Amino acid sequence: MKLTKRFFIVPIVLAALSYLFYSSYRDVKDRTLIEFNIEQFTLAKQASRGIESFFIYYQRELQFLSKIKYVSELNDQGRDLLADFYKNNSDQIEAVTIVDSKGILRYTYPFNKDVIGKDISAQPHIKTVIESQKPTISEVFTSVQGFRTIAYHVPIFIDNEFRGSIAILIPLEKLGRRFVENINTGETGYGWMISEQGIQLFNPKNNQNGKSAREIFKNLPSIINLIDLTLKKSEGTAICFTDSVSAVDNEYSKTLASFYRVPFANTFWTILILTPEKEVYAKLTSFKNRLFILFSLIIIVMIVVFYLSFKASNILKEEKKRKAIERTLIESEQRFRVMFELSPTGIILIGENGTIIEVNSSFCETLGYTRKEVIGQNISLFASPDIKGEIETNITEILSGKTIIHEVKNIRKDRSICHVALYETKITLPDGTTGILSVSNDITEKKLSQERMLTLSRALESIGECVYITDIKSKLIFVNNAFCKTYGYNDEEIIGRNIKILSPIETIDYPTENILSATIEGGWTGELINIRKDGTKFPIELSTSHIKNENGDAIALIGIAIDITERKKVEMELITAKEKAEESDRLKSVFLTNMSHELRTPLNAIIGFSGLMVDSGPDHNTISYSQTILKSGQHLLRLVEDIFDTTMIETGQIKVNYEKTDIIAVLQEVRNIIHGERLSENKTGVELILNLEGSETQKYLVTDSRKLKQILMNLLRNALKFTYQGSIEYGFAEIVDSGKSFIQFYVKDTGIGIDNRHHNTIFNMFRQIDDTHTRKFGGMGIGLSIAKKTVELLGGRIWVVSEPSVGSEFFFTIPYLHGTIEKSNISDEKELIMEKKFEGKTVLIAEDEQSNFDFLKILFTRMNIRVLWAKDGLEAVNICKSDPTINLVFMDIKNIRPELPIIAQTAYAMTSDKLEAGKAGCDGYLSKPIKIRQIIEMLEEHL
Repeated sequence: MKLTKRFFIVPIVLAALSYLFYSSYRDVKDRTLIEFNIEQFTLAKQASRGIESFFIYYQRELQFLSKIKYVSELNDQGRDLLADFYKNNSDQIEAVTIVDSKGILRYTYPFNKDVIGKDISAQPHIKTVIESQKPTISEVFTSVQGFRTIAYHVPIFIDNEFRGSIAILIPLEKLGRRFVENINTGETGYGWMISEQGIQLFNPKNNQNGKSAREIFKNLPSIINLIDLTLKKSEGTAICFTDSVSAVDNEYSKTLASFYRVPFANTFWTILILTPEKEVYAKLTSFKNRLFILFSLIIIVMIVVFYLSFKASNILKEEKKRKAIERTLIESEQRFRVMFELSPTGIILIGENGTIIEVNSSFCETLGYTRKEVIGQNISLFASPDIKGEIETNITEILSGKTIIHEVKNIRKDRSICHVALYETKITLPDGTTGILSVSNDITEKKLSQERMLTLSRALESIGECVYITDIKSKLIFVNNAFCKTYGYNDEEIIGRNIKILSPIETIDYPTENILSATIEGGWTGELINIRKDGTKFPIELSTSHIKNENGDAIALIGIAIDITERKKVEMELITAKEKAEESDRLKSVFLTNMSHELRTPLNAIIGFSGLMVDSGPDHNTISYSQTILKSGQHLLRLVEDIFDTTMIETGQIKVNYEKTDIIAVLQEVRNIIHGERLSENKTGVELILNLEGSETQKYLVTDSRKLKQILMNLLRNALKFTYQGSIEYGFAEIVDSGKSFIQFYVKDTGIGIDNRHHNTIFNMFRQIDDTHTRKFGGMGIGLSIAKKTVELLGGRIWVVSEPSVGSEFFFTIPYLHGTIEKSNISDEKELIMEKKFEGKTVLIAEDEQSNFDFLKILFTRMNIRVLWAKDGLEAVNICKSDPTINLVFMDIKNIRPELPIIAQTAYAMTSDKLEAGKAGCDGYLSKPIKIRQIIEMLEEHL
């Protein structure tokens, strides 16, 4: 067998021996661990049986005592019996107690009159005994006698009726010392016992019995995991790490743990045995040492054997070398001839006078001659005329011992130019004379490629964008002038550096690797942040691609970067312009809200005084003027409310107030309003029809009644506006769509109609149909838009069916929800004013507008209310302090007299304003213009 093959056997033999020794050691180690675990479980089970026997004994004793009448009655004989029981077992228990069925401590021995009669029903184990009426073992607790203990309660039954429990109080450490302390494994292994709740019942290594084991070992996660494991499994093993807290070792020590659960009636305890791993495997040390010695001896033997084999092999090799040299000398010339002839480079042997002695085939093929044509010719045959003078100089230098490496232009047989790289040196020819060996490589294509590269380089230099080329390891090998100008580097500073030099240092997730991989696969385009030599950062747009060799493999990467600082600046300007436009929209909403406030303030006085003038007397002109003012004010209010609703819908501030609504009552109320508007607009030729055919007397729907009324009013006013003659009919029906119930309302007219191409446009904000009819009628074009958005807010949809000159029919649906109804008493405002009297009541009005105050003063005076006026908040506060007869205030002064009702009145009508008034402590909220009915409702509620 050869020596090399023997050496291959060495690692195999060593590996086999290593595996054999390792397997043996592992088997012994596993058996040791199994035997150790069996030993620990045996110790734990022995301790468990002792504890179980302890509680079985006392359960029997306590059950016996519970059945004795003297004990349950606690007469003198019963007390003596309990005292004898304690004295006989005082080495194991702290006390014996009796608790009644309500958790009252009736008796304890040793006798302690201070605790007799105490209610201990709040203790968890007392609750468990009372609820389960079964034997119960407590967690560690502090008894009313003042010591830490464990209680074992047995229920007392008299005539099958639960009368309480008799219990023993067990010293916390005595039970553990009796059954667990004797558990010892190894040199320092010990037993440990915890309760179901993780309370340490006994641990000989620390003095913290009765405390939470999780708190004691909170800095040892492996101990916490072991405690969690005892809750999931009744027995098992684990590995943990302990330190000086557990007294196993002064440092962290790997410890083997076994645990075994001791079950009781209502809980369980767990016995744990902890032993340092090094003590468990201490017996394996000698076995491991013997294996190591045996393994070392085998290695030494193998080394000696292979050393002797190696020496013998060297002797054989020397003999083989001698014979090989002889064969080499014979074959050398043959190989030289083959190598000379088959060499891909041109080889030529030249004599001292420049005569060609020998050439190979590659040289002849390069210049286009045959071997016979060049043998015996002078080397100047191939030289171009401009270098013939150099040939003699070169020959002299080479023959003097100098090796020349240079490039020349040769002339082929066909007179074409050939670029050749020459390696020429002095040699001794076969006949013993001195000659020259000239080795040539045709570099014509290389020269042409260099010229192309030079042209390409000049083209890249002239490009205005930044161009760079890297190798596949991201090192820069070329940059153009634009690159240097943009980044601030020159060629010497940047060539050879990694492309990462251009990325900001703090950019950890710069995608250089992703760009590299994507470029190799095909290319990458994107935007990046780069950094100049002076540290300034700027954005670029980068496009990359790869350069392939003749085999299609990527050998370099080219990137074109464009500084897009100006572009980004323009983009930021566009973003800023967009944000300004959005801010303009927000300001528009604020403007509309403020406009609502400014319009509502005078409208409050206009509509209020108009209502008073209608009620004041028989003057026909006064009444006519007042009615005109009232209608105009209400019309203006309606326009403001439409604009205000538009703002609230657009800003998402509108809320839905669901209530049970009488549909027929709403339709009738809408009919009365539209009927009045029909007469005021002198459209008596248009009949208004409310179709209730097939409907009950009452029909209820849970929805926002105000918004439902608003939708119907907008649709009916729209129909009245565009109808000259004929009729307007409206009503409702119940429908089912996709398994859901809806109430479908309709408004049908015989007006001018709408072309089909405008059916969707009419629901857009501020949009009207652009024809002659539209220009004939006024309006802001928001009624149908509000109707559509309100319907969608209520969970329905709206659509139209219409033809020009035929009429239109609008439909909308509302989800059919059920709920309760609160019936309200509705009466005429005039009647309310006449019948409502509030003699002896005083109202303070905080109002800076004279007209608004006058309106409220006249209204309240008619109802026999004393009226006080404060022009600002400070004056209102002073009046409230000085006049205790004030019953109601129209402002927020809650901090002065908390019991005084306060009504907030404001021209702001946002839902959020009402909520803010409530948060501020106001008892009511009225938005201007204030309706008389609303005021009377507030007075009835708070006066």
